Formats: sequence, C-alpha cells, structure tokens
Amino acid sequence: MRHLVAQPPGAAPYARTPPPHGGETVEQIQPDLLIPTGRRKGQNPSLSSIYRALAEHEKTQTYIREQGQLRP
Repeated sequence: MRHLVAQPPGAAPYARTPPPHGGETVEQIQPDLLIPTGRRKGQNPSLSSIYRALAEHEKTQTYIREQGQLRP
C-alpha cells in the first residue's frame, strides 16, 4: 500500500532523502497514475490535479468525520 505525501506546489521534492515516515511524494507516484476517461485518457495527471484531488478528498473526509460526531 502506498502512502502519499502531499506537498504544496513549489515545495522542494524529496529527491535526495525520502520522507521521514517512509511515504512517497506525489512527484514519485505521478508517473504511475493514469487518467481513465476523457480527452486525456491514458495520460498522467498534472501535479496540480493530484493536489486538488487530495485536497477535495481531505475536505470530504473532514466533513464525514464531523457529521459522525454530531449524530447520536
């Protein structure tokens, strides 16, 4: 299982040393990701697209956690 390490755009990649917790950077897994449908089918997503998807996922997970805490 892969552990993603989200870095803000413009941050220096972990080119020489791996992240301290052993995860992979977004830059390292980008070549392994493929767009499944649409005009860019079969191509790699841009780093900004990956960061947007990660941010949206985190936002959704936060909302779900908050809703779970509000229910009796």
